[in-house]
Amino acid sequence: MSEYQYYEFQAIDRPLSDADMRALRSFSTRARITRTSFVNEYQWGSFKGDEDAWMAKYFDAFLYYANWNTRIVKLRVPAGVIAAATARRYCRSGALGLRKTATHLIFTFASDDDSGAEDDLPDATLSSFVPLRQDLVRGDIRALYLGWLLSVQAGERDENAREPPVPAGLSDLSAPLASLVDFFRLDGELLTVAARASSNPAPSGPGRHDVAAWVGSLSKEEKDDIITEILSGGDPSVTTRLLARFHKHLRRSAASATQPARRSRTVGELLAEAKALREERERRVEMDLAAAEARRVADEARARERYLDGITPKSAQVWIQVETLVASTKPANYAKAL
Repeated sequence: MSEYQYYEFQAIDRPLSDADMRALRSFSTRARITRTSFVNEYQWGSFKGDEDAWMAKYFDAFLYYANWNTRIVKLRVPAGVIAAATARRYCRSGALGLRKTATHLIFTFASDDDSGAEDDLPDATLSSFVPLRQDLVRGDIRALYLGWLLSVQAGERDENAREPPVPAGLSDLSAPLASLVDFFRLDGELLTVAARASSNPAPSGPGRHDVAAWVGSLSKEEKDDIITEILSGGDPSVTTRLLARFHKHLRRSAASATQPARRSRTVGELLAEAKALREERERRVEMDLAAAEARRVADEARARERYLDGITPKSAQVWIQVETLVASTKPANYAKAL
């Protein structure tokens, strides 16, 4: 395969209009375009659109990968779901970037890891990562911490830099979070070390009583407007915007749902602990291989002893067989005689 690129966009809060679909079609005659998605594969040529512009205008999620090991996931959430100042503690250009528009925050996870074999394409579709957007809307920022770890792995962080607050539940990843780890080839030892400062269980989101208390604080006019908007189908993003308002309220009225580490570790400490863990794992593997080899040698020795014990009583007959095989002068028989 000389070249392969995969592009997939998905609209979640607002389906594409007829005008939107016509505009997208002008960029590609081969792409699969629906009210909620744009998918295209390139084995020659390249994408003629601008994924950043498309994410700002049309879509809420994006997936890209190529056979030269570049991999990208973008997630767009309404502004206010996560405070921009909080998001910046995890983000920078590179492995995890952040772009702020008037209405949204757009997170970009990216990897250009060239350690894998070329043409080693991932078995991934955007549906594996879309639930992470809803996690972010609900206040679960484990994906952002994993993106920060990815930047550590990529060497984009100074060794004296301190880690941001560590979310709960890093040792119990959901399927979408595990897909993110696999897709970006996040080092297992680095994740294990990071999870040591993470409490359990994983974030479950606010309880029903929290929601009920907030809804009860809304005015009758606000509630009427919200219900009317939902039932009339005027704005498909109303639910997401409502969640954004609710979580903004939670941040104002309660402590952050993120659990700070007992002692904020440096990047250098994380990398050193991960290296020690990796070396210990490799040492155990070597010990297991050595033990397996010792068992194999011992088993062969016992089998040889049993074989010799079996032919000793008939050694004279065996020597006649050996001499007959040698006298045949055939190479195969020489080996058998030996």
